[in-house]
Amino acid sequence: MIDVGKEVPVPRGAIKLTKNTLKFLFSKFGLESKDVSVYFCNERTIIDLNTQYRFNEEPTDVLSFTGEGDFLGEIIMCVPVALRQAEESGVDWQVEFAMLIVHSFLHLLGYDDETEEGFAEMVEVQNKLLKELGYEESSIGRLIPNSR
Repeated sequence: MIDVGKEVPVPRGAIKLTKNTLKFLFSKFGLESKDVSVYFCNERTIIDLNTQYRFNEEPTDVLSFTGEGDFLGEIIMCVPVALRQAEESGVDWQVEFAMLIVHSFLHLLGYDDETEEGFAEMVEVQNKLLKELGYEESSIGRLIPNSR
């Protein structure tokens, strides 16, 4: 099950894009029986969470929290930051949101981008998945979240 909540307005089609991206990822990794939660938030919420869990008082684009058992975990995306990054990168918001969902999902699966080796592996898998989702390489020029 994919549960989506929001405390801020999201672009039209964002929830459908999120669910479709996650359905693809669940199928790709054979995790159809798992659950995930996605929450779209504002900058104040993401700053509070980033401060509490990562000791960083700056806003970030997305945070992932691993779950247990059938609950794969929670993805929390800051809509204003994601929209700003899309604009700064010259990509549509759909590309940015899909990239952030894929990136977060990989974190829920245990991928770690804190080391050079882990970062390279995660980016390779992320890029491959985005291409499989139909995003052309030219449209996903920035494949790595700025939060690194």
